[in-house]
Amino acid sequence: MDNKAKKLLLITDMFPRPESPTDGVFVLHQVQALAAHYQVRVFSSWFPSKAKVQVRQKPEYDVIQVYYPQSRIFYPLTAYYYHKYVLPKLKEVLDSFDPDIIHVHDCRHLPELLCMQDLLSKHHAKKILTVHNIQTLPERTERFWLKSIYQNTLPKAYRVWDKVLFVSKQLLERMREIIPSHKSLYIGNAIIPTPECKDESLKHIKDKIESKNFNILSVGNLVNTKGFDILIQAFAQLQRQHKNMSLTIIGSGKQQKKLINQIIGLGLEEQINLIPAQPNEIVRNVYKCFDLFALPSYSETFGIVYLEAMEAGLPVIGVRGQGIDGVVRDGVTGLLCEPKNVSDLVSKIRWAINNREAATKLACAGQIHVRENYMMDKLVRRLVDIYES
Repeated sequence: MDNKAKKLLLITDMFPRPESPTDGVFVLHQVQALAAHYQVRVFSSWFPSKAKVQVRQKPEYDVIQVYYPQSRIFYPLTAYYYHKYVLPKLKEVLDSFDPDIIHVHDCRHLPELLCMQDLLSKHHAKKILTVHNIQTLPERTERFWLKSIYQNTLPKAYRVWDKVLFVSKQLLERMREIIPSHKSLYIGNAIIPTPECKDESLKHIKDKIESKNFNILSVGNLVNTKGFDILIQAFAQLQRQHKNMSLTIIGSGKQQKKLINQIIGLGLEEQINLIPAQPNEIVRNVYKCFDLFALPSYSETFGIVYLEAMEAGLPVIGVRGQGIDGVVRDGVTGLLCEPKNVSDLVSKIRWAINNREAATKLACAGQIHVRENYMMDKLVRRLVDIYES
């Protein structure tokens, strides 16, 4: 279906920025695919930052990137800065571009979703929201005052949408009390085929692993909930019996120093490689150099990297009860361990080491499952159907 005459405005707080080119790359891939069907414009916001606006013009779409500060006194007061710096620019884009469809990706309900409600409600466009974020669910916060604010603002934040799409079935179920079932829809997530990449671009990673005979890979932002410290503990236990192993973690973030100290404390500097975040095309092409992908993330709405590893033909270990549970079916398309459970993770990795042929069969099943159900062309067809229904 060719809808090139129609205008699609995509609003997100997850999109690659010059300072962080790997953030929200899956949203970028969606935009690139949708640009074949619609006139697309991207409105992206980011905080905390000094207030400024950047406009980047691409052949297929333009990106308006608005940066704004965060309140240092009381986090919800960040809404003031959103009203001051972001909403006027968003109104300007709505007036000049006048979209037929508005699709918002994620955006924290405080401040973004709540603040943009009145402005979007006055526009005639069809309004779609894709929910990726679980951090603003009331049960996710330990601060009683913030939990109370979330409980009282969530219903309004999710009120204006014609359709609310969820990347995982677990998240859909958790939001049933807030979003009516006739508006809710499981959409899943998707990846593009592996892009081309020159071999020399992979050399700095491949050189670190070629001498080992069982190489484990993990990819993600270096934050607590990704469970990299758990993975390092598990690796340390396994390495005592399986000497010819390596673990490579690709990612950047606040936990980098803590993880480095953990690796040094265990004396595993030669066996564990901590590599800064890499461009998506490098990561996509480096999966095939490894024997296993493991990410024991215990707060994951979906987890695109699991799809990427499965599509590359790697056996994958995820965490039971998280967003990837269901895509990864334990013993069928991959392996699942219990959250925050080092011993269970150890047993899953040990099984993959000792049962190479069976692990390869799981990897093949996972690869087929992803290629049949989670590729970008299929997701975009579903989105077009939703936009046009």
